[in-house]
Amino acid sequence: MIKMKKVNKSNKKEFSKKAVSGVVTTVLLILIVLAAIGIVWAVISSFLKQGTQGIEGAADCFSLQLSIESAVNKTITPNFISNPSLTNVEVRVKRLAGEGNISAIKFLVDGADTSFSGTIPQVAETRTFSARIINPEAVGKNLEIAAIVGSRTCGVADSATITKA
Repeated sequence: MIKMKKVNKSNKKEFSKKAVSGVVTTVLLILIVLAAIGIVWAVISSFLKQGTQGIEGAADCFSLQLSIESAVNKTITPNFISNPSLTNVEVRVKRLAGEGNISAIKFLVDGADTSFSGTIPQVAETRTFSARIINPEAVGKNLEIAAIVGSRTCGVADSATITKA
């Protein structure tokens, strides 16, 4: 018996189903790998940005140097309007070194955050800060200062004991 071959009347080439599935699989694997690389890069880049911002703030704090020149308690003369128990504390702060951008100076009187008013000194400049404290016993209390750079509070730069004028 003679076997007859089926003759394809059109001249189109037929592709093997196995060859097409191999190409599709390869393209899908490449797309999955590219997506994974993109996701990993997004996570790593945000982590690196946050890490370097913390390092910059720490470097600014490390280079800044503030010094308390004097911390004096001056009694306010009472009158009909003012509270006789108020005292005015004046602190002279000198900025010794450091090119960081100080946004504020934090004042702690015996560990309590106290609001002082004054202008932040430039390098090699001394400025006076003052605060009205309700407790007349400010003399002998410990005063500490710390620079604030951006939103980061640096460590205590200097401390002094408040003296009487």
